[in-house]
This record gives sequence, structure tokens and C-alpha cells, in this order.
Amino acid sequence: MKLNNFQVNLEGIISLLSSHLYSSPKVYVRELVQNSVDAITARMKLEPGLNPSIRIQVVPGDRPSLVFEDNGIGLSMDEVQEFLSSIGSSSKRENGRSSDDFIGQFGIGLLAAFMVTDEIVMITRSAKGGPAIEWRGCADGTYTVKILGGEYEPGTRVYIHAKEEVVEFCSPGRVQELLTYYCELIPMPILFASDEANGKVINRIHASFLEKTYFTPENESEMAEYGKEMVGGDFLAAIPLSTRNGKTTGVAYIRGHAASLSGKAAHKVYMKRMLLSEENSDILPDWAFFVKAVVNTSELRPTASREALYQDETLSRVRAQMGRCIRDYLVELHRTNPDLLNLVIGTHRVSMKMMAKDDTDFFRIIIRYLRFPGTFGEMTIPEYRECSEEILHIYDEDVYKKVRSIAQSYRIAIINSRYDSDRELLEKLGEIYEGIKVREVGVDYIMQDMEALSPEEYASIEPQMEVITEELARFRCTPEIRKFEPEEMPCLFYLDELMSLERRASQLGNQLSPLWGKLMKGVAGNSGSATLCLNYENALVRMIVELTDPETLRHAVRLIYVQALLLGNYQLGSNELNLLTEGLTGLLSQGSGQSNIKYPEI
Repeated sequence: MKLNNFQVNLEGIISLLSSHLYSSPKVYVRELVQNSVDAITARMKLEPGLNPSIRIQVVPGDRPSLVFEDNGIGLSMDEVQEFLSSIGSSSKRENGRSSDDFIGQFGIGLLAAFMVTDEIVMITRSAKGGPAIEWRGCADGTYTVKILGGEYEPGTRVYIHAKEEVVEFCSPGRVQELLTYYCELIPMPILFASDEANGKVINRIHASFLEKTYFTPENESEMAEYGKEMVGGDFLAAIPLSTRNGKTTGVAYIRGHAASLSGKAAHKVYMKRMLLSEENSDILPDWAFFVKAVVNTSELRPTASREALYQDETLSRVRAQMGRCIRDYLVELHRTNPDLLNLVIGTHRVSMKMMAKDDTDFFRIIIRYLRFPGTFGEMTIPEYRECSEEILHIYDEDVYKKVRSIAQSYRIAIINSRYDSDRELLEKLGEIYEGIKVREVGVDYIMQDMEALSPEEYASIEPQMEVITEELARFRCTPEIRKFEPEEMPCLFYLDELMSLERRASQLGNQLSPLWGKLMKGVAGNSGSATLCLNYENALVRMIVELTDPETLRHAVRLIYVQALLLGNYQLGSNELNLLTEGLTGLLSQGSGQSNIKYPEI
């Protein structure tokens, strides 16, 4: 049986690179510089004292020409034949495994240049000896190789001439911009020239703060300058990041303003100092959106496009250890700089609460600094404990709104625990600290502090209360009458869980098709109940309960019932709108002497 080789359509491969693998032709700059960096890294293993040199020159014109030159290890004739005639081969592989010293791993870097040119000319000479070699490849899939005479220094030069449709990616200004963008932290000088001059270094080279687990006077100013550029202004603090093996390091800058919960994390990730992405959201835990990080790694796997990270166990481990660095820093602030910790927490409260919810050790440190919204504004747990022996909270937003003004009048501190993981944090507080009692309360808790009427006061309105009870029974509602503050509040209306569910299902059912609406209302049932607590201190309520005409009293009760629904932010159904009409019409008819009006059943 004859063994055949695959025939590769290079034009198709180039189209694949342009349309699917790489996000833009601009990556050709990164790929060619990566090849140079890797070649120099390989030569420095043979010659540790080598003075690295990477130079990029652009010759301006209608279709600019570019030269990428390095003094790396170069290629021999055998290596040219092996690595440049086979798609996917890479000179950076050793014994079948990628070396950690090299950036590129996929053997397609040189092909990326075909996105901006129709022909690549490479002149290379191996540092191990042998003649210089010229490799000339065309986008149609053909190539030639020849030996050059004369003296050539070890290294590689790549020549390209821009295609007309991508000239914008090859202009001097754009090439310099792309070199700075991708190569700013490459630890060897990269020179750029747009003429025959020697050019200028366009990268920082050092950025030693990226590889330290602490900041020194020598690197702190550079770290601060870089942070202001990246964050776009002042930052509150900088946190050194490092995995235990030291293969991933960096800095997390705590933003000086609150980050949006809806905003996606955008961290800078470098792979062996070459930019991988400036909008990475995977390198840190989700709760760490209050920082903006720059990270350099030699252990994570890039995708084939080298624009994202491969999702695997290594990334999960690195992410957890990066998060641990941030958490440990904040814990240490508790001991060394509580004022700064308070500022950080105040600025990034939501993130702090998310972290404390999932980390008990961090919770113990930070809980005393966290502020919770309640009836007297935002207060810390120690401040709430000064108001009450118990930490009281209400999770239901509607219930909290109903009782807030009453609680304020009675000087009862109640936390609104609906948002920002507050309910979970308060429950955790009660579980961890035995001496702190935490209780979720409702309207019934507030009612127990309301003053009951005296026997004489109740006796004077008992007939009216019987009419009110009978009228409200139509709506499965029970009346209560108490004295409470503020007196401007006529009533307090609340539902039990079953009736609350029923109302929600009914309202949802009204928005659905008749069949689904009927099913929703059927699921809810009609076994719930409501309570209308009338405020005897309120002038309107006092007038109502002192009405002696039963029919007039019924009309007034219907109106105050609808008013209670509106005050409670409940959506009125058609029956309740009819009830409003019924009450108003009834009162008006009483005034005009008409009393024989028939009302629809509710």
C-alpha cells in the first residue's frame, strides 16, 4: 500500500488565518517579533553573554517595505527544509514538547506575514555554523531555497512588501504603534527605524516590578507610573501577584473609583513578556473586578491565535492563587493600615461583600468595616449593635418600604438585606459569632410595638369595626386598628406568603394567553390572606371609624383599601379598579341622595 502525503493549499491556509484564527492582520508584527525573540532566547542558551538585537525597519512608500532583523540562532539548510516547508512545524519544539523558554508553539508564525504580503524573503545563517540561506516563499504555495555566498552574521532577516489592500497595517506610524502595543515589556531592546538610521528603542525592557512578590524603591516608581497609565488615573493601592511556583507574576491595581458590576473585567496578560490580551477576564476571580491587573506568565497555554488563554486546570489554579494574593493583601491591611482598608471597602463595597460571602477568614476581618443600608442610612455592624441587641433585617423590598418610616419613628434599626449579598452575610454573621443574634423580620415584628386602643376607645368604634371587618372579608383581608407613628401614615397593608404569590401569579397570568393565564391563577389558589392595620392617630382613619352610616362607611373602607394597595406599590387589577370606581361613586351618590346603585361583584 502506497503512503501518500496531504497536499496543503497554502492560499486556503492563509485565508483561514485571516478570517478565522487571527482577529486582524496586525498580528503579523507580533508573530514576526516572537520569532526573533525566540531565536535570540535559543542562541543565548549557547552564548549566555550575547547582546540581543532586534531591529525593525520600514521603508515608506505607496506600498511600504519592512525588514525584521535579529541576531538569534538562525537556521541551517536542514532546519530550513524541515521547518519552512511543512505547515505547522516549529523549531521551538524539543523532543516533541514545547519549551517554556519560547513564546511561539504552533509553527505558523511566519505564515502570518502572508496576511500583509504576497512574498516573504528570509535570509538566515545558523549560529552553529554553515552558510547563509535564502528562503523565498509565495502566497500561492511555492517556495525556493538557495545557499548564499559572502559573509553573513548569524541571525535572520525577513523582508516583506505590503499588499495594496493592507497598506494601513504597514505604514511607519502603524508599525511603531503595533510594536509598542505588543512588545512594550519584551526584556530585550527592540529598535524601530523608518529610514537608514539606527532607530530608537520602543519598549520598556525592564518592568522588573512584574516579576517581584514585593516592591522595592528601585521598581516602585516604575510600577506606579505604569499603573496610572493602565488604570487611567490614580489607584488606591498596588498588590504584587505571584503563583507559588513563580511562573505567573504581576500587579493588581485597586481602582480609585467604584467599578461597574455590569462591566467586564479587562486585565492585561503577557505571555513571556509578549502581550497576549489587554481584555482578559479569566486570569482573576470574578469578585476581583475592583482591580485592574497586569500579569506575565510562562505556564499558561495560549490558544492557537495567541489572543486568549486555554481553559484548563492550570488556569483554574493560577486564578485561585492570584485571588489569594489579593485577599491576603487586604487581610494584612487590617493589621497595618486600617484607614486604607476602610477606604478600599468604602469604594468597592460590592466586591468586598462578594469576597467575604465565600471566604470565612476574610469575612472575620472585613465584616466590621462593611456598611449595610437600613432605616437610619448605612451603618456598620458595630453601629447596628449599639442600636439593638439583635441585628434585624428584612429581605422583601416591598415589606421594607412599608415599615421603614414606622421603624424610623420607633427608633428601630432594620437592615434592608435585599441587595449585594447582604442576607447571606448577615446569616453568616449569626452562624460564626454565637454572641450576635441575627433575625429576619416582617411586618408583624413592627406591629408588636404599636400601641393598642384602650378598651374604652375600642368600645366607641366597635360597631364600625364590625362593618369594616365584614367589608374587608370580601377581599380575604382582616382589619387591625392600632396607634402608631408617623401619624401621617393612614394604614399598613401586608400579605401573607400565599396571597403574595397569588397576586404575582395573577398579574403574570393577565399578561399571558388565556390558557396560561388560567393555569397560573390556578397554581396560586386563593388560600392566602391580608391584613390592613389602620392608624388610629391618623385624621382620615379617625373620620372613617367614626362614621355612623354603614353604607357610607363601606364606601370609605373600599377607598382606603385601594389606597393601601397603592401605598404598598401593588399593581391594581381590574376588580380593584372597579372597587375604586365603586367607592367614589358610592360616596358621591350619598351626597346626591342616590342610594340604589348596583355594583359589580368582585
